[in-house]
Amino acid sequence: MIRTTAINLSRNFILNFNRHLTRIEKYQNEVSSGRKLNKPSDQPADAMMALDIQSYNAQLEQYLRNIEDGTLRLNLAENALNDVQNLIMRAKDLSVMGSNSTLNEDDLKNIAIEVNELLEHLLTIANQKTTDGYLFGGTQTDVAPFDVVRNSRGEIESVTPHGDISGKLLRTVGSDTTISVNVDGENLLYGRQNLFQTLIDFRDALRSGDRQAISDATGELGELLDQALSKLSEVGSKAQYLDERKSELNAEKIQYLDRLADLRDADLTESLLYLQQEQVAYQAALSMGAEILKTNMLNFMR
Repeated sequence: MIRTTAINLSRNFILNFNRHLTRIEKYQNEVSSGRKLNKPSDQPADAMMALDIQSYNAQLEQYLRNIEDGTLRLNLAENALNDVQNLIMRAKDLSVMGSNSTLNEDDLKNIAIEVNELLEHLLTIANQKTTDGYLFGGTQTDVAPFDVVRNSRGEIESVTPHGDISGKLLRTVGSDTTISVNVDGENLLYGRQNLFQTLIDFRDALRSGDRQAISDATGELGELLDQALSKLSEVGSKAQYLDERKSELNAEKIQYLDRLADLRDADLTESLLYLQQEQVAYQAALSMGAEILKTNMLNFMR
């Protein structure tokens, strides 16, 4: 009976002793790392929730990167469209000037020189490159979106799209939300009566002295100016949406990171207190263990 009791006391001592060691290790880890979740076995339910939050936060980070990329592309498009708008306004002023019946043939040819310069500048804008493609190239990335044919003098004679340049560059900014971050040039740069062709016809009309064609250019350029303003408005709306979405995601990210900190981060004051309590209990267990061992030895010698 005495031997059985001694065995039970020894077994209980070892169990309690190991519990104290485990808790001391736990609180030491909390104090040294600043976290109460250092491995999955530390509060499994909280650990699983922390992993879910980390996974969702990674998605939020990707959405924010997509927004940054989309905002950059839209800013480039806005700058390009502003250049196009200014170009059209200047061409329209020149068409009004060219409609003046007091101008002679040399005057019209001088205006034609500036219109030709505007045409070359437009081609540069239309074939503008980005980091991984072309501003008006849609989803095409390997070749400039507009092909040009030049006459014997090296001047632009015609401009045509290179393949299908109407593709939309989509960016995911939410679990079920995507947005197109490029602007196609349909009706403005290509289509039935586009800016390229209008400037070509206007230039040639100035050189031939075709007063009616010069006058017609004024109306066509006015319509194209409306097109450019519409494209600018579209870009502005998308940029504003992305800015608002960025604010929403950042607020959501802060909320989830706060929740993650609550789950994962240790209260150092509390951890130190518990560590001290366990160390005191550990020392008491050692003393008790020594007494148990002494008693067991005496009983064994009897």
